[in-house]
Amino acid sequence: MIDRRSLVVGGTAIVLTGYGIAAPMKVGRLQAWAMRTGPGPGLPQTYPLDHTAVVGVTTSKQWGCFGRTAADDGEEKRIVAEADGDELWAAEIGGADGSAGIELDVTGACQQCSNRLLLPAGIDVNKARGNEITTPLFGKYGFGIPALVARIKDGARAVNQKFPGRISDHAVATAVKHVQVNNTEEWSVVEGYLESLFRPSLGPDWPSCKADLSHVYYALYNYREALFSQYSKGHITKADFVTRLQGALGGAIQLVAEIVTPSKSNSTVAILPEVQAAFVLHNN
Repeated sequence: MIDRRSLVVGGTAIVLTGYGIAAPMKVGRLQAWAMRTGPGPGLPQTYPLDHTAVVGVTTSKQWGCFGRTAADDGEEKRIVAEADGDELWAAEIGGADGSAGIELDVTGACQQCSNRLLLPAGIDVNKARGNEITTPLFGKYGFGIPALVARIKDGARAVNQKFPGRISDHAVATAVKHVQVNNTEEWSVVEGYLESLFRPSLGPDWPSCKADLSHVYYALYNYREALFSQYSKGHITKADFVTRLQGALGGAIQLVAEIVTPSKSNSTVAILPEVQAAFVLHNN
């Protein structure tokens, strides 16, 4: 009798037989989608902002991430990332409501929800427009990383109970490592956007301006983390948390405009200095 067993390497199930290793059997593939969305209050109508969504290719699962799915009509709809990844694990991370533990406009937005769902595939929605806004506000994976780590591990455990060995310890450790993003990695996302926006007009002044802009970002990062800590401990209300986070982003945007000088910012800054975070934090 042939001894037939299975194991998972990365995101691929391998069937072992007494005569060798059979061909890999895919357990899923995840796609990250982006589609043009209208700007919220205060933003110019021409501001490029995307809504993001996730698709499980094998199961045809659609996650709308608080909005339209990839199956819905959408302007400038496109795939921004795609890779093999366990769709059942993604579904466990997403939960019954598909939020992946994100409270919309409080602990994250559609980008953070999408990034959490895409963890089994090791991809993200960084190529979607709008990350330069949501990343400084919420981080790449949103607030509440310890709870997300538990969700990743619990999700893998739930899948392995149904299909023993399907998700390896290495895959779980890799996903956990992904979400433990430090502020330097987040800054790289924002820096790329700012460079494309300001460098052409600033020319030789860009390096010194970039250093000052990094200080603005790190100050916002430290403030938002301290603010969320106070909110999670119950020391401030949700309304106060959102209002203060909104004000912090507005202040950071004002300082960015002052760093690049008003004359240049008026012609190059897509987000005007007086615009607050109301377009993404809808006064919850």
